[in-house]
Amino acid sequence: MEIVEIQRGNPEYPVGLEDTPNPSATLFARGNVSLLNRPGVAIVGSRDASPNGLEIARRIAGYITTKGNVVISGLALGIDAVAHEGALAAGGDTIPVLAHGLHTANPRANYKLAMRILDTGGLWVSEHPEDVSPQRHFFVARNRIQVGLSQSSVIVESAASSGTMKHVDFYLQAPPPLCCCPS
Repeated sequence: MEIVEIQRGNPEYPVGLEDTPNPSATLFARGNVSLLNRPGVAIVGSRDASPNGLEIARRIAGYITTKGNVVISGLALGIDAVAHEGALAAGGDTIPVLAHGLHTANPRANYKLAMRILDTGGLWVSEHPEDVSPQRHFFVARNRIQVGLSQSSVIVESAASSGTMKHVDFYLQAPPPLCCCPS
């Protein structure tokens, strides 16, 4: 599947991303680019989630897609992966925002899930060109893209010092609603 480059100023560039702090000059996409213009809800949280937290994320993702929204997350282990799975199980659409180039999907444990997302009409997104490997600081930066693609965000289980809290920081700089689910 071809990787598409979308520059700021292009009509396909997501409007919400334009409104985030330090929007990416280029967005790389692989899959169904039309999903960028659909309403999105980010679902993010702990990599080491409880069974209850995983079920909450799965149910919320399924419900959100039945209302015509696209689930946005980061393909990480735990809440992110279950959010993508919940969207797919409900027959909905989902977009993983990756912290590396779109030549592959990481973590390797979620590679099959990532491929299923593409095979069912989903979309992968990154601000990094093909063949760029994940770097620690890319994970924090990708949160602003998740925020920019979403009309709201749901946080399911997060430690106070986690990467999810960086997602919250970006949301506090943006106008969309933020919801948190205790488990």
